[in-house]
Amino acid sequence: MDLVIAGYYSEVYRGSTNPGLRTYYGPGIGASYLYFNFDKPPFDDRRMREAIVRSVDPDAMNAAIYMGAMQEAKSVIPEQPALQPAGRGRLADLRPRTRPAADRRVRRRRRPEELHAVQLEQPGHGEARDVPAGPVAAAGIEVQLQHYEHATYNGAVLKNGDFQAATGLEGPWQSPFPIIYSLFYTDGPKNRGNYSNPQVDAALDEAVRAADPATRIAAYQRVQELTTEDLAVAWLSRSYKGTLARPEVKGIVRYLDGEIFYSTIWLDR
Repeated sequence: MDLVIAGYYSEVYRGSTNPGLRTYYGPGIGASYLYFNFDKPPFDDRRMREAIVRSVDPDAMNAAIYMGAMQEAKSVIPEQPALQPAGRGRLADLRPRTRPAADRRVRRRRRPEELHAVQLEQPGHGEARDVPAGPVAAAGIEVQLQHYEHATYNGAVLKNGDFQAATGLEGPWQSPFPIIYSLFYTDGPKNRGNYSNPQVDAALDEAVRAADPATRIAAYQRVQELTTEDLAVAWLSRSYKGTLARPEVKGIVRYLDGEIFYSTIWLDR
């Protein structure tokens, strides 16, 4: 095979370390993350969402899963200065490398009628399986992993809201729209946990309507600040989608989301 789409981190990593292949890749906008279900306990309580966020150790996840090459997701948009808010807008700002902060939030919630084992739903293959269940359990939260094949996962589980927390994977995308709108708008098609904040909706509407780039950027900055404050999701790692090709494959032109202009490709043989 001369060219293949690499849809998972492991494929991109192996391709980049193979001297017989060329790897085309860029992180773009998007990430792997955890959905929280805002309609049912325990994650209708922000303290429990924060306990999960604080229990995630990016360094340990990088070493255990990503072979030392993980790009940590600190917000929905990569660390591009023009799009980053000046204030609180990065998950890493709420994610110290210490365990006690997570432990305290679990203990405060530990009443018999309220503390639940966390159901963590996820598809049955790919990097999305490698979620930080160990660190979460170490914070005092029992984790019950349930795996599904993709059709059941995307339908019966996510669309029906039949989860407490669930893994998600988006991107990479070229621009904030439509993915950020889809994830965080009250009725967004990717808003599986029924997160809702009228201020976020207003900022997203402004970003979609704005013709002025500065106005649009400011609106997306507000979305990052508000969703981070609410802990709408727990960001984990940037998403990985690349193209692997033999050196004799020439003329590869691609977007960050992996779409390729096949008409420009030729073989130098």
